Amino acid sequence: RAGCAIREIFDKEGESGFREMERRVIAETAAGETPLVIAAGGGALVDEGSLALARQRGVVVFIRSAPQAIVERVKKNDKRPLLHLPAGQDYEKRLLSHITQMLEQRMPLYLRSHFLIDRDGLEAEDVAGLIVAYLEKMS
Repeated sequence: RAGCAIREIFDKEGESGFREMERRVIAETAAGETPLVIAAGGGALVDEGSLALARQRGVVVFIRSAPQAIVERVKKNDKRPLLHLPAGQDYEKRLLSHITQMLEQRMPLYLRSHFLIDRDGLEAEDVAGLIVAYLEKMS
């Protein structure tokens, strides 16, 4: 939507600029009438206002993974600026520590989701099935 990669936005605007863009997109999306599924990044709903709006206008699902599982998924991905650490000695250990700290800070907000799924050991199709079953129970 911004016409460039997330890393470029972080480089040009910093995290605060990225988060402001994210807040605007969440607000615009929430104002629409078309039902949507939004796969938001881990920081998208850390903003109190965005979380409140998402909870009011939709169903918020928190897909929880163990920190080590997150490390395995992201350690070779340079598209996540907040998880990009300098390579070198103890890289995975430092990344695990960083992710654990971020999760601890964010968890109180994550736990305000309508529905929580523990993802570890599940395939994407299993997670999708759990979400569909939850939504069907709600309707």
